[in-house]
Amino acid sequence: ALPIFLIATMSRKTIALLRTFTYTCRGTSSEATGRVAAKQPFEVTLEIEKTYAWCKCGHSKKQPFCDGSHKITAFKPVRFTVEEKKTAYLCGCKQTGTPPFCDGTHATESVLNAK
Repeated sequence: ALPIFLIATMSRKTIALLRTFTYTCRGTSSEATGRVAAKQPFEVTLEIEKTYAWCKCGHSKKQPFCDGSHKITAFKPVRFTVEEKKTAYLCGCKQTGTPPFCDGTHATESVLNAK
């Protein structure tokens, strides 16, 4: 289990989320990042003991979750569970260093300039 502190930049306001998320994650062995699906995080309510599949490739039509579109890529979804019900910000840009959670990378120039 990993504690994650999130900082999300939304529009022009910076929201510091000093909540600790404890979660179990599988499927993060690849260092590559997917295509930018969105330039902001997705706010979601995560339920206890439910397994989620976060889209890593950026091609899913059900963002931020996987719909199987990765089959045309070398990516696999990041599967994870949480230990308690939480509101979380899942990465939409697919460039995060803390998958599946947003780490603020969407506010960088490379993501903002992505097409």
